[in-house]
Amino acid sequence: MFFGMAGIGTIEMAFANTKFRNLFNIMPAEYNQSIVDVHNVIHNTEHQSQDFMDLKPGQFKDYLYWHASFPCQCFSGSNPNGIKSDGTSKNGKLTKEDFDREMNLAKHGAKIITTSKPLNVTIENVPQNQKSPQFKVIKNGLIKAGYKI
Repeated sequence: MFFGMAGIGTIEMAFANTKFRNLFNIMPAEYNQSIVDVHNVIHNTEHQSQDFMDLKPGQFKDYLYWHASFPCQCFSGSNPNGIKSDGTSKNGKLTKEDFDREMNLAKHGAKIITTSKPLNVTIENVPQNQKSPQFKVIKNGLIKAGYKI
């Protein structure tokens, strides 16, 4: 079983046209239905939008592969309105609330990882995220769960 939290399913596309495609139950966690609709077309699924925060930490215990692409608007170098890794705003358009929302997602992701312990976990994001407190939470969760980074 496969879980993907990557919008339209960019990582999942690697499996879409292979003999391994039927081994995966690709389930997205995306709150924007228009993005889920694109995911459904690509992966021939019928998922509805859902909030990542509504996922239960233990529901991925039998998964072989769990992938997450956490939101990165706050850390993307291409976003002139983002937030620096210390939580201060570059230009005042994103707020500390945005930074905190991304922290809550990271904490929930770490809880899912440490509770479910899927066989394989991948995390994809922008380079600046690797310096963030949010990534540190995820990394600590991976280490606590016994994964090698």
